[in-house]
Amino acid sequence: MNTPYRVALFALLCLACGTPPANAPGQAVANAEVVRRLLHELWVERNAAVMDELLVPDYRYHYNAFDTPGESLEEARQGIERDFQEYSDIAVRIVNLFTTDDRGALQWVWRATHNQSQRQVEIQSNTIYRFRAGRIAEAWDAYDYTGVALQLGYRLLPPDSAP
Repeated sequence: MNTPYRVALFALLCLACGTPPANAPGQAVANAEVVRRLLHELWVERNAAVMDELLVPDYRYHYNAFDTPGESLEEARQGIERDFQEYSDIAVRIVNLFTTDDRGALQWVWRATHNQSQRQVEIQSNTIYRFRAGRIAEAWDAYDYTGVALQLGYRLLPPDSAP
């Protein structure tokens, strides 16, 4: 996905979050800190236990298929643990972060070494958050999985092409 398209998409995601109420700037700032802390402690420090502190017990996680019922907190934790097994040297970078009293939009980059192939991969992602009582209640992620497959050496072939 080209950069101007990503910026436009992120701007639309920010607009979808709405405008923070004038009396709640403190909660918007606190929600941004929750996202920053989650990214750092979860991915860089590899501390999946932080999920129990920063996510609500009935948390739902949706990725790429926005109409799915989403994964539970435990299912999301299992996915994170799989990522910890498959990748090392994980680093994250926040490109843009916008939060209100109950919503947030994040554009971020995740870089790591794929342990089996020893290839470096970079995933650019856009995430929408819904907050409840200062914790993340729901998240919707849009990743470029095709780009990751290409970085790992897979090739895309047209359906009628010979293998």
